[in-house]
Amino acid sequence: MRIVDRRLLVPMLTLAALVLRSLCSSPLFAECAPRPIDGGSQRVKPIDGGTEGKKPIDGGTEGKKPPPKHRRPEKRRRETSVTVAPIAVRPHNERRSDDAPNVTTTVLKLKASDRRQRTLGEVLRHITGVDVKQLGGPLGRETIALRGTDSQQTLVLLDGVRLNTLRGGGFDLSQLPLSAIERVEILRGGLSPIFGSDALGGVINIHTRRHALSRQTDLSFGIGSFASYSASITQSLPLPHKLSLISSLTVDRSDGRFRFIDENGTARWRENNQSRREQLFLSLCGRLQRKWRLAAIATLSHVDRGMPGVSQFPSLAGHDSLWLAVLLLRADGRSLFRRWSVRNDVSIRYAGRRFRDPVPWFGPPIESASRLALLSGQHRSTIRLSDRHLLVARLELREELGRIEGGASQPRSPRRVTIAVALGSEHHWLSESLTLTSALRVEYNQRFSATIAPSVGFRYRPSRYASIWLNGSRSYRIPSFDELFFDAGSVRGNPSLAPEDAWGLELGISTGIRAISARASGFVQWARNLILFLPKTAYLVEADNSGRARIAGCELELRARWRDHLELSVGYTFTDARQTEIGGHWLPLRSKHRLSLRLRGGYRWIRLALSLDLRSRFPFDRFESNFGKMRALLNLGVTLRPDEHLELFVDLRNLLDQRSTVDALQFPLPGVSLFGGLRVRL
Repeated sequence: MRIVDRRLLVPMLTLAALVLRSLCSSPLFAECAPRPIDGGSQRVKPIDGGTEGKKPIDGGTEGKKPPPKHRRPEKRRRETSVTVAPIAVRPHNERRSDDAPNVTTTVLKLKASDRRQRTLGEVLRHITGVDVKQLGGPLGRETIALRGTDSQQTLVLLDGVRLNTLRGGGFDLSQLPLSAIERVEILRGGLSPIFGSDALGGVINIHTRRHALSRQTDLSFGIGSFASYSASITQSLPLPHKLSLISSLTVDRSDGRFRFIDENGTARWRENNQSRREQLFLSLCGRLQRKWRLAAIATLSHVDRGMPGVSQFPSLAGHDSLWLAVLLLRADGRSLFRRWSVRNDVSIRYAGRRFRDPVPWFGPPIESASRLALLSGQHRSTIRLSDRHLLVARLELREELGRIEGGASQPRSPRRVTIAVALGSEHHWLSESLTLTSALRVEYNQRFSATIAPSVGFRYRPSRYASIWLNGSRSYRIPSFDELFFDAGSVRGNPSLAPEDAWGLELGISTGIRAISARASGFVQWARNLILFLPKTAYLVEADNSGRARIAGCELELRARWRDHLELSVGYTFTDARQTEIGGHWLPLRSKHRLSLRLRGGYRWIRLALSLDLRSRFPFDRFESNFGKMRALLNLGVTLRPDEHLELFVDLRNLLDQRSTVDALQFPLPGVSLFGGLRVRL
C-alpha cells in the first residue's frame, strides 16, 4: 500500500527541513529564555509618582508626599476562613445559545488539534446525534444531518447566513475553510419557529473568527496518502481605531486513487477521484463609539473534483466544480434605550455548480450548470423587560434567484421571495430555577401560503448540578426547486407539492459536577407530506407528498476530564426512523445504533487522540432491499509541540483498514491512510 507518493516525499521533507532550520536560527525561541534580572538597560516603572528610572527609597521624599505627623495606627484585620461549596460545572461543550436558549446545544470551540483536520465534517463526526455523510473519499462531498433527519432537513448557517440552496440536497461542508472557523453551535430539534424552513432536525450555526488580540501569523503544511497535500496561512492583525483584520488562504490537493474491494470481493483501483480546493477568508471588525460593533466578513471557495460513480458503473470522465461566495455586513449594539439592543445583517450568497460527463456508463453525454444567489436582510431586537423577562423580535426578508441549465428541459430561472416575522420570549422564576421560553414565526412564501410555526419550552434546575427540560415545536421545509420543476425525462419534479410538516417533542436531563458531566435526552417527531421520488409508471419517477414518518430515538453522552492531561467522551445514539404509510420500512440511510468514543490526552509536549465510530447497518432504499454493512472507523492522532511556536502532527485514519465499506451513494471509501505535517506560529 502506498502511503505517500514518492514524487512528493523528497520535496516536502526538504521544505520541512528548511522551515525547521530557519526557525532554529530565528529569535523566536530566544523569547522563551529567561531574561536577566540585573539588566542594566531596563528601566524601572515609577511607583507612586517616583522619577522614571529610579525606585523610591523608604523614608525618602522624592516623588511622594511626606506622611502626616499624627496618623492613627491601623487595626490588624482578623483573618477568617470561608468554606466554599463545590461548584457545578457545565460540560465544556454545553453552552446556552442566544438564539435558542432552551434547546439541546453543543458548542464546539475549535482548537489547534481540530484545525489540522482537512474538513469540518471530520471535526463534527464524533459528536453525539450528528450524522456526517462523506461521499467519494479524500476531500469528497460532506453533508450533515441531525437526529435521524435528512441533510435537506438540517439548516446550515455561516454567521447567520443560510447556506442551504434553492436546489436542495443539503450543503457541502467541505466548501468551508477550517482556518476561518472559531466555533460551531449544534442546536438539536425542530427550530423552524426561530430559523424558518429546513430546520426540522436542527441547525448547524458556524461562527467565523473576528477578533485579533495580537499580531500573529500561522503557517500550516501537510502531506499524506493518495498524493495529498495541504497548505494554509492565517494572518491576525490588530489595526488602529479598535479594528481587527483576519485573513486566511488554504490550498488542498489530492489524487484520490486508492484500492478497494467491490461487492464481488475483487480488489480494484478507484479512478477519476482527484480533487483540489482553494479557499479565502477575510474579516474586518471594529467598534464605533463604544456602542456599536461593526463587521464585514467575506468567504470565497472553489472545489473541483472528479466524479467516479458507483463501483458497478464507474465513470472515467465525470467532473464536478463548485463555487461559493458569502459576504456579510453586520452592525449590532445598543439602541436608544439601555435595555434595548439590536442587530442588523445584510448578506449576499452566491453558489455555482457545473457537472459534466462526456462519456457516461450509459445514455447520452451529461452537462448541467446552476448559478444561485441569495439576497437577505435581517433585523433582530432584544428587549430586556426586567431582570427575569426577555423579549426577542425578528424580521427577515430573503430573495433567491437562480439560473439552471441542462437536462431535458429548457434553461430555467427560478425566483423565490420570503418574508418572515418571529417573536420569542424568555421568562425566569424561582430565582431563575424555572425558565419558560416560547416562539412564534409567521413566514410568507411567494408560491405557498403563510406558514405558522409555534414552539414552547420548559427548563427546571432543581439544583446547581442538574437540569431538566421539555420542548415542543412545529417545523416545516419548503420544497426545493428540483423537487418542483426538475425534468430529466424519466425523472421529474411535481409543481403541486406541499411543504413538509412535522411536530416534535424532546425530553432531557443533564448533570455535571467538577470535571464529570452526563446528558440523556429522548425525542420523537411526527412528519407528514414527506417528499419522495416514487415510480408512477414503468418509465416515470415523480416527486410526491405521499410519505408519513415517525422519527424517535435517544441520545446518551458522558464526558470526563482530568486536568489538562486526559479527556474522555462517550456518546450513544439510537434512532428509529420509519415510514408509517408504506409498509413501516426504515427511512433510507439511517443507522439504528451509533457509538462514538473519543479519548485525548498528553503530558508536556506530546498529545495523543484516539477516536472510534461504530455504526450499525442501514438501508439504501425505502424498500429495505439493499443494506450497507456495519462500519467501524478507528483513527489515531499524535501531536508533538516542543515549543509554543512549532507543532508537528501525524494522523492515521481507518486503522482497521476496512476497504469494503461504502458511503450513502454506494461510493467505496479508502482504507488506512496517513496525513502529517507541521504548524508554525510567527
